[in-house]
Amino acid sequence: MTRLSTFLIAFLLISNQAWTQLAKQANRFMTDFVATEPLKLPLYYREELPRHNLGDIIKAFASTKIYGFNYKDESGPFNDSLTLTEKERSFLQQQFNQQSGKIWTKPHFRNWHLVSEDSLKHYHEVDQYFWFSPDRLGGRLYTFSKPVFFRNDSMCLFYWGYWCGTRCGEGQLALYQKQDGKWKYRFSLFMWES
Repeated sequence: MTRLSTFLIAFLLISNQAWTQLAKQANRFMTDFVATEPLKLPLYYREELPRHNLGDIIKAFASTKIYGFNYKDESGPFNDSLTLTEKERSFLQQQFNQQSGKIWTKPHFRNWHLVSEDSLKHYHEVDQYFWFSPDRLGGRLYTFSKPVFFRNDSMCLFYWGYWCGTRCGEGQLALYQKQDGKWKYRFSLFMWES
């Protein structure tokens, strides 16, 4: 009985330490992301990743060779690629598959507001034209995946996008790489714009 108790306590301490480390790493990534992306404040974002976005993300890992496009490079846009091991591909699919349902429970930064799916349904019930122009939400409703880290935490895949009406919005699944202790954009696996 004593061994079992000791094992359980050790397991819980190690698990808690791993979750704490992952949360710190995700927070560092989000801080670097916010510093480099032109996000409109105050920022309103969904607690869930919509199914259609999640489906597109999973399709991006159909092969071990992922291709992308870097549109931010100062010397001009260029194509890029990354070869994943089968183990990495499987890990990434698993990590994103776990992001169905509620993934965010509290705001990350000042002037960020988490919007529940129930609130979105209510807005639509009250105003049938809500989806045409989300003025109640500062004009934009953002969606973020949880960052997924791999290759000894030197790379990260992250989906983000926003919707600002039926013909307004954009989103992308992007690869970020850690350089000099900061997360830097490397390329987008896919992008959409409306």
